[in-house]
Amino acid sequence: MSSCVSPSENFVPDSRASTPVSDKSCASRPDDVVNTMNKKVEVYTNIVNQFGRNLNTLGDRFNRFETQLKINNEKVEKLENLSESLLSSISKIEDQVANLCMSVLDKIPKVTNDCSCEHTISNVTNKVCGSSESNQLSNREPVYIETIEIVKLLTKRFAPENLTDVYMSQIDACVRKPGQPLQELADNIKRLVRMAYPSASLDTRDYLTYRAFRKALNDHDLELAIVQSNVETIDRALYCALKCETFRDREKRFRQQPKFETAVCINAKANQTCYFCNEKGHAIRDCPKRT
Repeated sequence: MSSCVSPSENFVPDSRASTPVSDKSCASRPDDVVNTMNKKVEVYTNIVNQFGRNLNTLGDRFNRFETQLKINNEKVEKLENLSESLLSSISKIEDQVANLCMSVLDKIPKVTNDCSCEHTISNVTNKVCGSSESNQLSNREPVYIETIEIVKLLTKRFAPENLTDVYMSQIDACVRKPGQPLQELADNIKRLVRMAYPSASLDTRDYLTYRAFRKALNDHDLELAIVQSNVETIDRALYCALKCETFRDREKRFRQQPKFETAVCINAKANQTCYFCNEKGHAIRDCPKRT
């Protein structure tokens, strides 16, 4: 006899189907997603702000480095100017010594005798600097030598012939440095020409100095102005170059003067919007709220 089982007895309830779904849990899931997104946005914002602060710090360090570099360049320029002024002073002192020697030699009488060279130089020194005690005891009459002999000795001491090629090479390599005054350049070339061609006449040395000065300018406008003025002496060439350079510097300063802004430019600047603070009247690079 078969047993009859009712459908209710064989029915196994499903736990998942029987679990009630809460309305509050369904409503809280979008809020959790929004909170998570807000936290991520906050983290990204902090990262961007930190990157901006690091970038500003790097910019400040770069500005300090640039300022220190400018200071160092100014110090180097001052040292170069000081060394150039020292060299110029040394060359002027050499010129004064040479002129003094020549003025003293012109006053020495041109008398020759059969005295030895040692006695001659000794007595010439006594004549220039005063009588010495040894000369008073020797009862020897003062003797002199031709001025040309002393000139040869001084030339051998201060302008030896084996350095002529060196001075000529310096003349060929002489180029005006940035910011170097024209008068200083002309004096330096005069000194080199005088040392390279000691036996040349004044007109020859002046012409050689003029040609070397034109070449050392390294400026097409100045050289063209000198050529067009039809001058052939160093003094006139220097005057022409100074006049041309003064006029050019004045024109350059006039072009660099700030121009007046038109009303259209002023209105355009007033209407521009800052993309950092969203305010009008300035750009992002001039924003006062940037840290």
